[in-house]
Amino acid sequence: PGDVVGSTSEKTGAVATGTTNTDFDDSIPPITQGDQYMSLPAYTPKSIMNRRRIVFNASMFSTSLDDDQVTVALHRTGTTDAIRAVTCRLEFVASAAPDSVTLIDEGAFESASAITYTIRAGLNEGDAQARTLTFNGTAGGRIYGSVAGSILTLEEIHG
Repeated sequence: PGDVVGSTSEKTGAVATGTTNTDFDDSIPPITQGDQYMSLPAYTPKSIMNRRRIVFNASMFSTSLDDDQVTVALHRTGTTDAIRAVTCRLEFVASAAPDSVTLIDEGAFESASAITYTIRAGLNEGDAQARTLTFNGTAGGRIYGSVAGSILTLEEIHG
């Protein structure tokens, strides 16, 4: 028990932007909120008795002139609501530096069939100011050439 018996991951340095907000309230983020930024290849668990650990880390930046909140939500095929969500503050600084966002989820596999996990993210200030979220960059542009980036990893852990 506890050994990693399977895994899959996706890495990307591609810049993407989005403007779809995610509500900051006491509801589970639905798949219609935020924009999709990453997806793991479909993964079939070796045993439904095993557990899964999913780790996501990315650089994100908001174009507003004040601090913003971003919600990052983990979704899986067949559901409309997130299975995990985290919120963090993207701090505005004159140098336009992005912030790092991490989400970690561990639990039972929901199915013995192939499952696809996706990451969606959206800003959630709740006012009328137009905002754009930049994934893997700053102000809509790339940083650090091709070595900056995000990673989404799933590990299957022997139960």
